[in-house]
Amino acid sequence: MSCDEFKLVTSRKRGRKARRVDINRPHNKQGETDISVSVTDEIVKINHARTVVDESPFTEAVKNILQEALDVCGTKSVTEIVCYGLGHFTECVISRYQLALLLTLQERFKATVHAHDPVFYVSELNILKELGFFIIEENEEGKRLLSTTGTTLLYLPHCPKQLVNNFLWKNWGPDLSKCIIFGNSFSSAVDRSVLSDIELTAYLVKIQPYMKEFPIVNNFKFLDVFNDTSVHVFPENKLCEVLPSFWSENCVEPEYPDSDLELIIKKQ
Repeated sequence: MSCDEFKLVTSRKRGRKARRVDINRPHNKQGETDISVSVTDEIVKINHARTVVDESPFTEAVKNILQEALDVCGTKSVTEIVCYGLGHFTECVISRYQLALLLTLQERFKATVHAHDPVFYVSELNILKELGFFIIEENEEGKRLLSTTGTTLLYLPHCPKQLVNNFLWKNWGPDLSKCIIFGNSFSSAVDRSVLSDIELTAYLVKIQPYMKEFPIVNNFKFLDVFNDTSVHVFPENKLCEVLPSFWSENCVEPEYPDSDLELIIKKQ
């Protein structure tokens, strides 16, 4: 299916996540390529998508669920948002709607937004800067330390599970209680995993008993934009139940087989 085609909402059954990786460019570095677009025209398109998103009951549900998640975290607001894997929002309408929701959350929380995708064009980087985003220059592969102050919202629309797995490894410890993850359902990812690729979700599997997941009903106008999406938190009282050895034993940096093309790795 093209990014410019949609499935209208006809049921509430959640579909599988979209795969958004160009297998011919597994080592991209953002800003290496560009297309000719008008920044002004693209922002008009984004604002139109923002109107559609803001009028959707899906967005109201997201706001309510995020408030529940903040209550679980024992905090009042999100201080920063980290976004990976947004994709080519100048070419893909799905990505544009996901960007529109991100802008709504940025405004709601008055939070700083840091963004990275190895596939971003130069023009897309300029547009994001115009929208007030901070660009993460290097491909962190999700291995980003949480801020030492406030609560971080990790915004991962339809991102590969390896990104989440890497993020969990990098922040493996009680400080996970300081983050909220918006992205593909952990439960679905673990349920779909088979023994042969368990390394792709090792840290998701370990943390699942100590996580609280808020599934989001997929009632957005187009089914393919936010399908299989949940909000995930790691309640401090649950993390306090584990023994110190839970965090220290077998805490090795994830490695993935060369045949795995979902995650765009850092260009050397």
